[in-house]
Amino acid sequence: MGWVDTGPVGTEGRPRGGAGWSGADVNAAAAVGAAQLPVVTYVLLSVVSDSGDSYGIGYGGGLAALGYLCVMVFSPPVFAFLGLVQAVAHTLPAVGAGHFLARRFRGPEWLWRLLPVMGLGAFWAVPAAAVTGVPHPVWVLLLGCSAALAALGVVHVRRRAPTPGRALSAWGVWFRSPLVTLAAAVLAVPVTWAGYATGVLRMYEPPTLSEHRLTAEWRGGGGAVLRLGADGRARFENLPSQTGAESPGRDFVRCDGEGTWRLDRDGEYDSYLVEGPEERDGVLLEPAGPCGDDTFWTIGGTRGSPELFVLFGDPDAGDLRTLTRR
Repeated sequence: MGWVDTGPVGTEGRPRGGAGWSGADVNAAAAVGAAQLPVVTYVLLSVVSDSGDSYGIGYGGGLAALGYLCVMVFSPPVFAFLGLVQAVAHTLPAVGAGHFLARRFRGPEWLWRLLPVMGLGAFWAVPAAAVTGVPHPVWVLLLGCSAALAALGVVHVRRRAPTPGRALSAWGVWFRSPLVTLAAAVLAVPVTWAGYATGVLRMYEPPTLSEHRLTAEWRGGGGAVLRLGADGRARFENLPSQTGAESPGRDFVRCDGEGTWRLDRDGEYDSYLVEGPEERDGVLLEPAGPCGDDTFWTIGGTRGSPELFVLFGDPDAGDLRTLTRR
């Protein structure tokens, strides 16, 4: 990797002995770390959205434009702060530890410099995985690759500093950071591909439930109860249902009553309704009384914790209602 140190650089641009950090070191590590965060954020959001059920909810049009505008306005200072945190907690300690190991042990120098980077990445990946729910190996890859690039940035700034006219100012480092963003984007492609190829990352797949497993009592918010019988009969209490002609201007109504149900594996009714994920298994509930209209409950969740859900109203920002099996 060519991680050859000249030692931390002092305020006058001359190498300084010891394992301390100069202001130039901190600035370089923070700038490179911050420059990678847009790519890291995108990868994490992609992993989270792919690994869980989105329930067919999306945000487009004006909401998307407003979201992008907020990101453009507020993310730079946030990314700069997070880059500084990463520099102090991960990158610079790893650079110092790698310098120590490379000086005292034989073997490939790049290996001794890489081990602390990945080791600290594995350490910080534990709380990150616990907070976000993203698998630990994914965080190890993201943090390790991010800190490795930041460490290379520190070494690059150190190398240029002793040469007159080539030292980078604090602003010069930050102005070059978009190049790091591009490099991180290129690196993210094979890393993400490898995650899916090895099974570390998985695309969400809804469970496939038989009629036998659907025959149960399902409960949701607001006291909603749906009992699906083995004979195709259904009883429900306070259950959200599609509105009929008797309730114009409302996305759904709550109903008590009974009716019939059937398992739809062809996505025929789902596609007709347009609302919710198309071509997914679900339960078509047909009330017998005047309250509510036929409602398609899509199967979601996991095989161990299945759900039934309906997205009422606008598919971009609708009213999501879920039922869990008891």
